[in-house]
Amino acid sequence: MRRCIALVAAALGACAHVPPATDDGLDFEARRERLERVTTWEMRGRLTVDAGGEARLARFRWVQDEDTLLLNVGSRFFGAGGFEVEGTPPVLTVTTARGESRRLYDAESELSAWFGWWLPVTSLEAWLLGMPDPAFPTSNVTSRGDVLASIEQRLWSVRFGEYMLASGLLVPREIELRHRDLAVDLTVDEWNPGARAALGSLNRSIRGAHNTSVHSRARRTSRSARGLVGQAQMGRSQAVRQRVLIP
Repeated sequence: MRRCIALVAAALGACAHVPPATDDGLDFEARRERLERVTTWEMRGRLTVDAGGEARLARFRWVQDEDTLLLNVGSRFFGAGGFEVEGTPPVLTVTTARGESRRLYDAESELSAWFGWWLPVTSLEAWLLGMPDPAFPTSNVTSRGDVLASIEQRLWSVRFGEYMLASGLLVPREIELRHRDLAVDLTVDEWNPGARAALGSLNRSIRGAHNTSVHSRARRTSRSARGLVGQAQMGRSQAVRQRVLIP
């Protein structure tokens, strides 16, 4: 199963391949300091998740604005038709393509309960940039020149494969995350610093898609009501009822 998913991922990424890079003229500490000063950025790529034999492939978009993040996962991932995770950890909001949303106050544990496996979302911001999460101890660190090759953190093994040069900085292009029988592989197609406007644009897009979904359901319900007043009332009622928690 993993081999089949890998072949599909390779086919999807054939046109978007970014040549690997090995040098940006910085040592690790200088690069870390530069990356810490980049407080807004956008990343796009692909991911595969294999949770014990059931592998899934999807495209992702991560937008970071100071401490606020927005993760968009496309395709029919987990049978939900895609989803967005938005907010400032530890409080996040998850919205599905169906317009259903849930506010999470303990994001990691509640997302893990929904997915059925542990997603270390609060550490991903650092890992995506080839850095350990400074909030947790790190062990078994290996390097390759002036970049990290692998680390172990929070019971996860994180391996950085190829790097790419983006805006004058080396950032990982391939990241492998392993925890027990869970495997998450990410391939980064692009990383763009200074993405504050992109976050606002994506927020507006999510709200628009959510409102369209709710209004569409309201219109379908209202057609069966009697009279114009009845139609409007049922439309509003249906819209409220449809804002249910994600199962």
